Amino acid sequence: MKERINYLDRIKGFSIIMVVFCHTALLPKDSILGNILMSLAWGAVPCFFLVSGGIMNCSKHFSWKKYFIRLIKIYFVLVVWKVIYLLAYSGINDVSFSKESLFKYLFLFGNIENVNTGVMWFMTAYLLAMLLYPITWFLFNSGKTGETAAGFLMLISFIGGIGVNFVNFFVDILRKITPVHFPTVERINMVLPLGDYKNFVFYFILGGFLFRYRNEISAFIKSKKLLMALPPIMVVAGTAGLTVVKFVQTGSFRWNGVYLQDGYGFLSTMVLAVGAYLFVQVYLSSPHMRITDFIGRNTMGIYYIHYVLLGVCVPLLKLSTDNYSLLLNIVKTVITVIISLAITFVIKKIPFVKNLVE
Repeated sequence: MKERINYLDRIKGFSIIMVVFCHTALLPKDSILGNILMSLAWGAVPCFFLVSGGIMNCSKHFSWKKYFIRLIKIYFVLVVWKVIYLLAYSGINDVSFSKESLFKYLFLFGNIENVNTGVMWFMTAYLLAMLLYPITWFLFNSGKTGETAAGFLMLISFIGGIGVNFVNFFVDILRKITPVHFPTVERINMVLPLGDYKNFVFYFILGGFLFRYRNEISAFIKSKKLLMALPPIMVVAGTAGLTVVKFVQTGSFRWNGVYLQDGYGFLSTMVLAVGAYLFVQVYLSSPHMRITDFIGRNTMGIYYIHYVLLGVCVPLLKLSTDNYSLLLNIVKTVITVIISLAITFVIKKIPFVKNLVE
């Protein structure tokens, strides 16, 4: 699909801003509002998969040649960025590695000590979605029977990626408040396919349905005033749910420098992400949000650049945690997005090298 779809760019724009907000968070540990905003940020990455799933699964044409070229490009762009990260962190940390560990780091999704590539898990999940893409595209373009099969695959990925985690969460609560040793259902995943990123396969397929039936969904939501409140209610409910999950995990509603465990595997995350997606689609359809749209069209560059930029530059500032504040984290987010966007814009002007940010 060559034509830009504004609300999809907008969703990506807001999502990457939230991603930058939550990375290298400069929030005071006692911040409750900061903790709530960090919970809100968990909806960002699922939104990327909803958008990608919509565009890719509902495209009119599929070419095996273009598919393999794109798949190989994604993989080798990841390799190049791992080289960039290695060089960047070697300048500030003591980095050592063997030939074997370097090979695993570059080509087999491995890690090297003191080189922070934590953000690159996203590309692993995205590559899984890409491997499944020929199947999901075929299903979405095979009539009602194909859509039903896609729905079944989505259900399986939901059960393994979100449902199991949802049940286990309540099992853990029951174990804490009762003497009964309730069993978990984790072993269900032993028979379910799609690996460790089933939840993102779910979002990838769901995005196809949300995009294919976007007009019907918008018309349905706009048909009644009560339904118009659904997207913001979902955002609030999902964020509140994740805040409660964080309280159960840590015993506090404060940030405390602690991220949610398995944050993408909760039902609340799904409610939040879908609510945010629909909110932008229904409420923010104005053509006058060019800055957000521009950011949304350059998310890949911002994604790769911001993490190494924060990882290298923030430690050099030698900030004291006593100086952390919500305002400081917002300023960090704005400055990082602007710098990453500027670098992306320049790289896009360079032939061949532009592939690193596209």
